[in-house]
Amino acid sequence: MLKAGVPDNVIGPRDAPWLIVDAKYKNPLRESWGKEYFHNEDLYQAFTYAAALDAPAVLVYPRVDRDVDVAVGSTTCAVHINTIDLTGGDSFKLRLPQVATPAQRPVL
Repeated sequence: MLKAGVPDNVIGPRDAPWLIVDAKYKNPLRESWGKEYFHNEDLYQAFTYAAALDAPAVLVYPRVDRDVDVAVGSTTCAVHINTIDLTGGDSFKLRLPQVATPAQRPVL
């Protein structure tokens, strides 16, 4: 279990969650030297949650200029980055990653 910091939402049992959802209230992309990047501090935080709780994590941001739907990581530690339209349009849907049901989760 995490000693410092708590994700916004843990889906499933607290000791063996299926999914971690962490909401952010800023543009998911930042620009530096003419290139766009995801926020390192958000990714570090999400990877820490995913590794500590052994579950995939989703970073959810408001849609600013365009939709973002990206997965980063490896097969053992995944972070998904999604945006949602907060204006109430038709795209107010969060795209969640496929997660294993409790019966399918491997026992480590």
